[in-house]
Amino acid sequence: MSPHDDAAGRASSTSSSLRRRTIVGGALSGALALGAATLPATAASAAPIRGLPGEISRKINVPTQNKRVLYDNLVVSIGGDSARIFIPQSVKPNQTTPVPVIWFIHSAQADHNSLNSVFKYPAELAVEKGAIAICQTLGGTLWTNDTAQGHQRNGYAYLSGLFPIRASYMWSLSAGGALACENYGSKVIPGINGLYLVNGVYDLRDIHDRSLRGRISIGDAFGSTAQIDAHNPKRLPSSAWAGTNIRVVVSDADHVDTSVPPTLHGLALVAKAKSTAKEASVRYHTLGHNPPSWANQDGIDAIFRWHAALGTTTPPTTTPVAVPAPVARWDFAQTSGPFTASNGAFPLSQIGSTAAATIATPFGRGLALKGSSALAVPKASVGALNRGAGSGKVTVAAWVRQNDPNTGCVAGVWSDSAGAAGRSYGLFYDVSSYGGADRACFYVSRSGGATPGYPYPRDYSATKTLMTPGVWQLHVGTYDGAVATSYLNGVASAYPSFTDSTGATYARNPYAFSSGLNPLPADFTVGASRTGGVLGNFAIADVARLRVWDVALTAAQVKAIYTQESALL
Repeated sequence: MSPHDDAAGRASSTSSSLRRRTIVGGALSGALALGAATLPATAASAAPIRGLPGEISRKINVPTQNKRVLYDNLVVSIGGDSARIFIPQSVKPNQTTPVPVIWFIHSAQADHNSLNSVFKYPAELAVEKGAIAICQTLGGTLWTNDTAQGHQRNGYAYLSGLFPIRASYMWSLSAGGALACENYGSKVIPGINGLYLVNGVYDLRDIHDRSLRGRISIGDAFGSTAQIDAHNPKRLPSSAWAGTNIRVVVSDADHVDTSVPPTLHGLALVAKAKSTAKEASVRYHTLGHNPPSWANQDGIDAIFRWHAALGTTTPPTTTPVAVPAPVARWDFAQTSGPFTASNGAFPLSQIGSTAAATIATPFGRGLALKGSSALAVPKASVGALNRGAGSGKVTVAAWVRQNDPNTGCVAGVWSDSAGAAGRSYGLFYDVSSYGGADRACFYVSRSGGATPGYPYPRDYSATKTLMTPGVWQLHVGTYDGAVATSYLNGVASAYPSFTDSTGATYARNPYAFSSGLNPLPADFTVGASRTGGVLGNFAIADVARLRVWDVALTAAQVKAIYTQESALL
């Protein structure tokens, strides 16, 4: 067993440069204590980094406390979210040599300035190793919700656009552990090679249920226990941790951490991951929820041991792109309808003759659509889902596993009734009329009715690539006001020519359509569409992670979603 720490937090390292630190801590906001004030620079010719995009403030020529390595301490705005970054002066933008990045994730009621306080000492140790250290505000105390994850992705896109990143490492304390675990297990950003978790949260529901403080903080971030469960790192299977490096630091059984009990958090993570991880190790201390001072050096030692094991393999050169948050995302975390979106809006109620059941999927919960199941947000509540009345742009995405011989409607505003032509956009598959058989399809309409000169709507994009029945595939449809595009598994396979029964020839993917979207409100339906007020085009399929955006995602953004999420399969 790893050595225990004494009550004073004696470090396990014998390095003469590592001095003992005072411990400052508290429930869900404990802190690793840090070094003394900044000393004057000693380098005669400092080389501060040039101004960075979104820069708010800077302190240059800062020497680390131990080895007096010079770095620059910058605050930048990344998509409106503040981040503090320590950049060694040996690291320059657009250099050819890739660098490691350590992402320090703050505790509850804290922000990016934690890098200047509780994380400063280990961050300076990282700088001495040539690594970049960063701490983002991440929207405040948002735990693992979609906004926090969006800020995390934006942070990666920002840094990777300036510096070649060799690998990323998560370092978290207390409440920050939840997002660190989610980032790693769900691959929120690419290239994570390790997690160092100090008295860290792993099970969100436990923290929510444990205290009034937890119920308020986590409840405010998610809006419902169903959404908490859908974003809880504990939900991830052992396979999510395959090949990972994890080290947790927890208090032993004789010195109980009552704020974040190790058996429900750090030790539970190790138990889940150990069968598939490269490393899932534990170090114990005797300080309850107060972190031990030796964790500063232990964390750096672990991270750079993992980093050295990467060898000289050439890192990926692709810079991930930022993906905006959708206006609605349904994770189907409730046990039965109505199923609300992650922001608590747009409840989908059962309207089919057979209720859609929730099922486990690689992506969390999903729906089993049985060929007679359907759900809807009524037109009176459709709001921002009525894209024709907004920007006129839209993206619909969902993971679909279908085994259906007929046309199926996955989701969209494609619902007309007598006297109300309500078709606008819809994600479909296997549209046999006009060249869409066995393909992923995306309908668009301005008139809300049939295409002029045709008995049915003809205006849709369709992938050239055929679907594969019985397997999970990512279906995405986009419309930018001029062109509709269908994607299957992140690829918009070109379908440049199709000749229909009238003799007209046109491209199916992408599909030119400059008329715009129908602005009239109508039901947003899932699993079926309405024609003449009657439900039809019932899907026989499983559906997960249904999302709608108010923009047309780019090809790079669609590919990024597929690359990240397909890793869960």
